[in-house]
Parts: sequence; C-alpha cells; structure tokens
Amino acid sequence: MIRIGAEELLLIFLLALLLFGPGRLSAIARELGQSVREFRRGLVEEPPEAPRSPGREPPGHGIAGSGEGKGEVHVQGPEPPGPPASAP
Repeated sequence: MIRIGAEELLLIFLLALLLFGPGRLSAIARELGQSVREFRRGLVEEPPEAPRSPGREPPGHGIAGSGEGKGEVHVQGPEPPGPPASAP
C-alpha cells in the first residue's frame, strides 16, 4: 500500500499549482467539491421514478393469461434457444 505523507502532498500540490495556475486550480477544487457534494446527496435521496404511460408495463414484465383474480402472474423471459443449425 502506498503511504503519502505531508511532504508528498505538498509536492503534489506545488506541481499542480505550477501546471494549472492559481485561478484554474481553485476552479478545479470548486468543481471537485460540488461533484462530491452532489454524489453524497445522490446516495441519500431516493432516485426519481420514471414517468409511466398508463396501461403499459415495461418490456418483459407483462402479465400473461387472464388470471381473473387468481393471482397468477407470468413473467415473460428471453426466448429459448432453437435447434442447432445444420451444416450444409
């Protein structure tokens, strides 16, 4: 595991300051802070639900058969593989 001490962090900061300059370095730090804040907020909040059209189920999750109150729910899955192709 790599250990980074105070001297290494100072060297990295000075190199970044020389490469980007003080104005751009502060903008990068601000954008990084906003990204981390938004990421943390996204972890806490529930994701918004996608709007659904009335009467439409997502593909592959339809109810097959009548069911008529019996609670029978059939989930449509992928097609089964067909017979192997014959070599000519």
